[in-house]
Amino acid sequence: MVILKKISLLLGILIYITIGLGLRILFLFVNPALCFRIISRWTRVFNRFLRQLLNIKVIIEGNSSCLNEGGNFIVSNHLGYLDGIVLGSLFAVIYVSKSQVKQWPLFGWMTMVSGTIFIDRQRKNKSADYVQETSRMLKRGINVLLFPEGTSTNGESLFTFQSVHFQSPLNSAAPVLPVIITYTKIDKEEVGLTNRDRVCWYGQVKFHQHIRQVLELNNIEAKVVIYPKIDAAIFLKEGYSRKDLSETLHKIISSNYPLFK
Repeated sequence: MVILKKISLLLGILIYITIGLGLRILFLFVNPALCFRIISRWTRVFNRFLRQLLNIKVIIEGNSSCLNEGGNFIVSNHLGYLDGIVLGSLFAVIYVSKSQVKQWPLFGWMTMVSGTIFIDRQRKNKSADYVQETSRMLKRGINVLLFPEGTSTNGESLFTFQSVHFQSPLNSAAPVLPVIITYTKIDKEEVGLTNRDRVCWYGQVKFHQHIRQVLELNNIEAKVVIYPKIDAAIFLKEGYSRKDLSETLHKIISSNYPLFK
């Protein structure tokens, strides 16, 4: 069964890259807004395939009516790469990621095809370019998914958010949508401190070791809580800064921490 999952995963990635590349070539120079809207939906289809392959059940709490909307700046906590699969299967999104991911074998190609917006943490002078690109996506009515902690954690506490990210929704007057993701069951057992590492990927664990472990699982249950939107236009009108917006989002998302007990 694990070997079959590995083969299916590899074939799925190759199909995603091939079709995604074709879509980008076909639409990018004709209509960029339409191109990335289509790519975000193709990415959602692929993530739904991955969810089925990994047998991930998702329980949604809160405002599920926004799942098919566009132009939202979606902000979430981060427990590992499964977060991107789960949230990317619910929302049609363009991801934000660190620039180093481009160098990863195969997965780097996926991020390039998916229209991922890269931020280079080592080159602060490039932040304005990143903000501009993100703002452009939001103005085109495309969702952008951000994990503002900058790294994944073990769910014990929420790291400080990097405020530079929140200039984009202010510039584009885009709604900000806070969500919390957590994992509640692994092979029908409750997730706690002793087994969270089977689904959470953080620290120094090698990716290939962790993904092999995930493929060995029979089923996973995740919970996504969708909070009410924050109107960035009101924040801007009332003279609040990106730091104020960042702190507001941090307070909302940290309200349910720690995630595992």
